[in-house]
Parts: sequence; C-alpha cells; structure tokens
Amino acid sequence: MNFKHLNDTTPSSATQYRLMWMMLMGFLAIAGVLLILYIRMDYQRTLQQNSDRLLSQARVINVNLEHQVNGIYNALKGIRKDLPEWQKSHNKAGIKRRLVGLREALPGVRRFIVLDADGTVQSSDSDDLIRSNFRYREYYNRVKRGGNAETLYLAPPFISVTKIWSMTASIMIAGPNGEFNGIIVATLDPSYFKTLMESVLYTPDMWSLIAHGDGLMFLLVPEKKEIKSNNLKQPGSFFSRHMDSGRKENILRGIVYATGENRIAAVTTFNPKLVPIDTPLVIMVSRDWNAVQAPWLQNSLILFLIYLLFVAGSVFSVRFMMQRRVELDHLLQFQTSILKSAGEGIFGIGLKGDVTFLNRAAERITGWTIDELNNSRFNGAFFSFCCESTPCPAIQCDIKQTLQDGVTRSIPDKSFIKRDGTFFPVGFTVAPLFEQDTLTGAVIVFHDLTERKKNEAELLRVNRALKSLSFCNKALIEANDENELLERICRILVENSGYRLAWIGFAMHDEAKSIKPIAKWGYEDGYLEALNVVWTDSPLGQGPSGTAIRTRQPAIRNNLLTDDKYEPWRNDAKIRGYASSASFPFVINESVIGSLNMVHPQNLWVNFRK
Repeated sequence: MNFKHLNDTTPSSATQYRLMWMMLMGFLAIAGVLLILYIRMDYQRTLQQNSDRLLSQARVINVNLEHQVNGIYNALKGIRKDLPEWQKSHNKAGIKRRLVGLREALPGVRRFIVLDADGTVQSSDSDDLIRSNFRYREYYNRVKRGGNAETLYLAPPFISVTKIWSMTASIMIAGPNGEFNGIIVATLDPSYFKTLMESVLYTPDMWSLIAHGDGLMFLLVPEKKEIKSNNLKQPGSFFSRHMDSGRKENILRGIVYATGENRIAAVTTFNPKLVPIDTPLVIMVSRDWNAVQAPWLQNSLILFLIYLLFVAGSVFSVRFMMQRRVELDHLLQFQTSILKSAGEGIFGIGLKGDVTFLNRAAERITGWTIDELNNSRFNGAFFSFCCESTPCPAIQCDIKQTLQDGVTRSIPDKSFIKRDGTFFPVGFTVAPLFEQDTLTGAVIVFHDLTERKKNEAELLRVNRALKSLSFCNKALIEANDENELLERICRILVENSGYRLAWIGFAMHDEAKSIKPIAKWGYEDGYLEALNVVWTDSPLGQGPSGTAIRTRQPAIRNNLLTDDKYEPWRNDAKIRGYASSASFPFVINESVIGSLNMVHPQNLWVNFRK
C-alpha cells in the first residue's frame, strides 16, 4: 500500500479527471487526424496505382499500333513504287495476287485498293471493287486536298460498301509533275485491333477505345450497345479535354460522354515517330471509378469502424476507471480520515527507508512534518527511530528487519528521536505492506510512553525515598556516634535511591568560608579531595552545596554539563559520569551547619518541586 496519496500533495480528483479526459480527447483527436491522413494517403496511392496501370496499358496499344502503322505505310509506299511496272505488264491477275499477299502479310489490313485521279478503282485484292468509283468518299477527298505524297492520311471511320465500320490509311500517287494522280488505300481490319485492345483489359469493368483525331470513335472494346454518339468531340468529353490540354498523355476522371459512366481513363495521342500522318489517333483505356474506389472504400470503412470501436472502448474504459477511482478515493478518504484522526502515531516507510506518510499524531509527537521528510531517508534527516543514541546497524533495527523479511514485530519499549534531537520512549508495532504479494514497505503504529515513564520514575523515586527514610530512621536508632550516622545516611541514599554519590559537608567559619566533606558514600574517585567549594557569594560558591548553605534553600543543578554556574567543577563531573546534583541545607536551631549533597547519573530533578 502506498501512503503518498494521504499527504494531500497531489492534484484534486476533479482536476485529475479533467486532465484524464483532456488527454483522452487529445489522443483520440490525434488518432483521428492520423487516420484521416492515412485514408487520404491510401486514396492517393490507389489513384496513383490505377492511373499508372491504365497508362501502361494505353502505351501497350500505342506501341503495337505504331508497329502496325509503320508496316502499312511501308506496304503502301512499296505498292506505289511497283505500280508503274504492274501497269505496264497489264497483268491484272498478277497485281491482284501481289495485293492479296501484302494483305495476308499485314493482319491489320482488311483490303488494298488503288484509285486513279478520278476516284475509280484500277486495282484491288478483290475483283468486285474493280471499276467502282469512290470519289465521294472522305478518304479520297482528304488525300486530294492534302496533296502530299509523303503523308499517310488517316480518314475518319465510316461504313464501308460491305457494311463494316472501317477506317482507312492512304497515300497519294503523284503525277510526272507531282500533281495528284490517285491514291493507294489500306482498309484497316477492326477484328485485329479488337484483339489487341482486349489484351490490355485486366478487370471486367474496363474498356479500351481508339478514336480518330477528328473525334469519331473507330473501335470500343468491349462493344457498348447504348452509345449516345460516335462523335466524341463534345464539350467536356474526355476526348475534348485531352485534345485541349495539348499533352500527349493524360489521366482523366469524370463522366464519359459516349456511355454516361463515371470512369477514370488514361488517354494518349497516337502520333508515330517514323510515319508522318495528317491526323493523330486517340487511345483511351479506362476503368469504372466506383470499382476502382471499392477496395479503398471498404478498407476505409473498416478502419473507421475500428476507430469508432476504439473511441467507444476508450470512453467506456475511462468512465469505468473514473468510477472505480471515485470509489477508491472515497475509500482512501475514509482510511485517511481514520489514520489522521487516530490518537496513536502512525507513519509509513518504503523499502528504501523513505518516509511516505505521517498522521497528525505522529507529527505532533515527533515535531516532524511530511513535507520535511518527503525526500528524506529513514536514517537520514529522520535519523534512526530505533536507536537511543546513535544509528543502529540494519540487523539490530526491528523496522529494517521487517522491511527485509516481511515479519510483523511488536516492540514494547524503545526510543524514538524528535525533530529537536531529544529522545522519547515508545512502544510500537511494525507491520509489512504488500502489493500483489510483493513487499513494498511497512507501517509503524507507536505509543508515546513519556508520561507513563515519568509516572513510573516518579513512583520509583517516591518508593526509594520512603525506603531510604525508613533506613535512615533505623540508622538513627542504631548508630553509635555522629560520624557513623552520617556515613550510613550517605550509604542508604546511594544503595537504595540510585544516586552515584552522596556526601555531607559542614560549613566552616574560616576566612574562606569553605565547605568540608564529613561523610561520603558512592563513586567519587578523588572528586571530593580535589573539590574546592565555599558558601560565599563568589564563583566557587555558586555550586549546589554552597548555594544551599548560603540561601538556606535546596539548590538543584539538573544538567551539570550545561549549567554555567557549575563551570569550575564540570570536567571532573563529566569524567565521573555525574549528570545532575541536588543539595539540601542542614538547619539546627535556625543555624545552617552544612548540606546533604546527592549526585545522579541522569537529569533527575526536573520535577523536584512536585
């Protein structure tokens, strides 16, 4: 048990509770902020991971498409180079075989055709198109308007004569003077590009898209039946936002114009390095934004629920602890009231001897306060409770032994020391204190035996006095002469009353008015032979014997070691262990003839008048 709470040096319970709540609220607020920051960081991480992966898939399409366009461009240029030789041979079947071979070598091409300056098909890998005229087609007019023989013209998607949504790549045939003299057209095969675009889809909610630079969508994988329009060039659409940004790559999020879905998309511009094209293509790979957020939202919800449970648990725990603390405080206040109000002295000490508690009775009796002893050791400023004059070894101290072995001890008669350095008799009980079977200190309950000891000493002194008086009366009857009587009186006082020395001196009427020892008994070791006392009012007449004869009154010196009037004889008295002295005048017929002098090893004469 710890007694420090009994000393009223800690903040009040209300203050502690407010501080506890403030600390809890602060901790929960910090935890909440950290949770929000983590969720925010997790959101950014989720967004970044999906953005990077979508952009990576768009780049895959871009790279493969660039390889395909390079092949188509080179094939078209090869056809244009060999076309004059083919035309001179007039071998239409051979020209068809060459075009079929190139188509089969390029899986991304569905058809090759050659148109003259008027837009009429002159050569094709299919006989059903020969002599057909396509001057109304945008791919024909686009090349004618461009007039650049080195440019690959990508026409907007359209529905072909075979009812297929197609897109073409064309180059111009130049005349002798560089004038427009026809075009060579490669119709792109949607099925090939569909396979490419499907390969980059890694979740069911994804789709990929290729659109012409003018805004018309060429291919959407997987296909969507409900599409507002194939023209993506609409205000606020992903296509328009990307083209307006002027950047090659973008990560966009919002509502897709064509499908009305909330999506995140990686959008890239296709513009091959080795092939000059008139209009770029736009590649888009996207995911459903709700599907992207779903794992993050689930994790965030779980974390939020855990946080709420933690908050609820913390609040419940603190309230429970506070309720228990209130109950404990009431119990401790009750215990404190009992301890502080007890008439017996009570104090507690720790294992290191540090004083942890003093009740009011202990403070009153010893003169110490808990503030003075708060940082003191049992053998420090508090000195040693268990020793009468000097600090004792631990093995001899009952209190220290209890601190070592945990055994309760009752000591009926010892001395404690007060703050002023004086000792007082006590009887005490020391009991060990345990916390969870661990010895943590001891509590000491003591009784001040000063009054009882005084009463016992007074009773003993009275009994000795009566006994001495009885012996003196007997000596008076039995004594044969005066000297024998006086010596027997001195002997009775020493042997029966506990005095160290008793002696009788007569007042001489010589010039010095000296005092002559006539009878003595006890330990004096030449003290009286060297004693120089007179009964005049001089320094040598201020001792108890001279004062008693001169004043005709008993003279008491309760502390010979500190009494200034006893200075001439102090060293001799100290050597022989004399502590106090009393002298009583002998008066016969109103004349003082001498004094009876008694010396005691203790300060015996405090209550002489009583």
